[in-house]
Amino acid sequence: MGVKVAYVVLKTISIVKECEFYAVSGFELNGGTPIRANKNLSFVDTPDGIKLQKAQAGEFGLPQNLAVLNLNLDTLPNYVIQAV
Repeated sequence: MGVKVAYVVLKTISIVKECEFYAVSGFELNGGTPIRANKNLSFVDTPDGIKLQKAQAGEFGLPQNLAVLNLNLDTLPNYVIQAV
């Protein structure tokens, strides 16, 4: 739910201020390693898309220069897990 609220707020600000709104994959910020979803599972970026699997999560880091990031205008969040 937090991702949805953050998306709506940021998208609204970008429309009101008439500025570009970009997305960056979380996998770019951790070297492509799995991202922890809960105690036992992680999101894994596979050739078939993002999957929920048992895997050791990696560490996140911020780049020294934002120009190295692969910015994407498709800002809709990837919902891997269905709503409960």
